[in-house]
Amino acid sequence: MSMYIARILHDRRKAFLIIIVILIPVLEVVQILYQMKMGDDVPNPHYATFLALYTLRHYLHKILFWFLPLFLLFIANEDSLEDYDLRYRNILVVRSGKSSYIKTKLTGSFLISAGIICLGLLFNMLLIYILFREGTYQKDDYSDYLYYDISKMTVPNPVISNLVYIVLTSFLAGLLGTVGAALSIVLKDRRIVYGLTFLLWFIPVMSKQSLMYVIQPFISVNYAAVMPTLTGLILCYCVIIASSVYAEVTEDDL
Repeated sequence: MSMYIARILHDRRKAFLIIIVILIPVLEVVQILYQMKMGDDVPNPHYATFLALYTLRHYLHKILFWFLPLFLLFIANEDSLEDYDLRYRNILVVRSGKSSYIKTKLTGSFLISAGIICLGLLFNMLLIYILFREGTYQKDDYSDYLYYDISKMTVPNPVISNLVYIVLTSFLAGLLGTVGAALSIVLKDRRIVYGLTFLLWFIPVMSKQSLMYVIQPFISVNYAAVMPTLTGLILCYCVIIASSVYAEVTEDDL
């Protein structure tokens, strides 16, 4: 595991992209400061975090989450494809065993993917609460939101809700990274892996009950609107991961 993480961190391109992904939520603080300079009031920090979609048109939110598969594939999953291209994979499998090799790739991909998203969102939340600690402005009237299942729990408990949704979003990012790793190991074709992983993410993101509703803590929807998307994605990803692992473990390719 340490070698897997070290290979990623010592690759300058991957390390640079990790920094970019972590900085995207942080940069939204700059956008809020710019909006304040243009006349906006100081926001209530509870409802101005990255996942709360406070900023105008929330471009950075779209950049991060619409293209999340591409970011994570390059950071966490290129390692498996590079092993195959360089014929290094067989050496690692002989050295540690196929099951151990697969476990390392899947676990490492989950931790890297979840970790960088969690860091970015936590840094964003920390800066929001420090810089705008005296803010009271809310762009939405959250009293109306209390008619909905989700907001009945999240609006009265904004700090806990922000933290819970950061964990949820990080978990989904980790699961996405694990799917990319599983497909990389079993398919070994960069074009297919990138295309399929992006499709598996973008379909729920662009569906009528978008995955983006799932990761917004103060949204005016009920559980019935978001749970099918969330449970469907988790089940689908788990089936893909399990099937890929089974196919790879049972294949005698050495």
